Amino acid sequence: MVRRLPAPQACGNAVLGVPAVLDNVATRTRTRPAPTVEEFVRTVLPGIARAVCTGMPLPPDAPPEVQQAAWQIASLLHRAQDDARQDLLASIKPLHAVLTEQRRRLDQRHATVTDPEQLEDVVAIDHTNAMALRAARRARALAGAPWPRGRANAVPLLEVARGAQCAIAHYQRVHIGPSDAALAVPGAVVEPLLAAIAELLDNAVRAAAQVDGAATMTVERTAQGAAAVTITDPGPGMDDLTLAQALALLRHRPPLPTPTSNRPLGLRTVALACAAGGFRAELDSVPGIGTHARLHLPAAAVQQPSPVSAAEPGTPPTPTFAS
Repeated sequence: MVRRLPAPQACGNAVLGVPAVLDNVATRTRTRPAPTVEEFVRTVLPGIARAVCTGMPLPPDAPPEVQQAAWQIASLLHRAQDDARQDLLASIKPLHAVLTEQRRRLDQRHATVTDPEQLEDVVAIDHTNAMALRAARRARALAGAPWPRGRANAVPLLEVARGAQCAIAHYQRVHIGPSDAALAVPGAVVEPLLAAIAELLDNAVRAAAQVDGAATMTVERTAQGAAAVTITDPGPGMDDLTLAQALALLRHRPPLPTPTSNRPLGLRTVALACAAGGFRAELDSVPGIGTHARLHLPAAAVQQPSPVSAAEPGTPPTPTFAS
């Protein structure tokens, strides 16, 4: 039987016990005619490293000592990663609390400020707070923390989409097309859905900016009572390999990303949000034409909202829905 290893996401210097484990394996290999220590270092050890870092199985004929070494290294890495997650969550917690309190006070200011200049200042601060909260909640989600507590009542889906628009830097580059304002989602779905839409919008706006264009977002009812949020950009698009890598991230719940450059944190967050909210994401892209992203919400996640006044499609948002 092939034994699969847990897939740790970092193979750095944090694993202080690894030398001792490898010394133990090397000592035991001296009592055997093969492999020699030199062969172990050149051939066996790289195989152990690949297996631990990628989660790929070791060869079926790997000696018991190698199997044991790989499992011990994987265990040490997992412990180091758990410590790193806890440190990250402990660091983010006070920041998240401050931003949430600031959000509450901004909501109060929105209800009382009437002077146009003061209101403009409040809106600018509100937008900055929305972006900071989005970053803090993304970090929490990637570190394995639960999503913020769900809301008590259903929320219009178009309002959730606008809230996500307000949580990205260049929200003016998003055009909201004809949308169904009568759709709503349960309060428990709001936070992961808002996060997923914001990440896809951010990607779309960045791509559209490369051709001096704008992203388009629509909210629509689909078959059998389901709904969808569709985001389209006229950017450079993705080739087959890049699209395949993006889809792979969306189809699996990813772990905490490794410390490398150009990490796809946005799609990792979308995958986590889909797993938490019970919806799914799709991507389609054509080089030179652009990318089409869609979030599919099942009928169970679509409700009729209470009567609300929804803004008309295409109206620039006021960033007041990112709490």
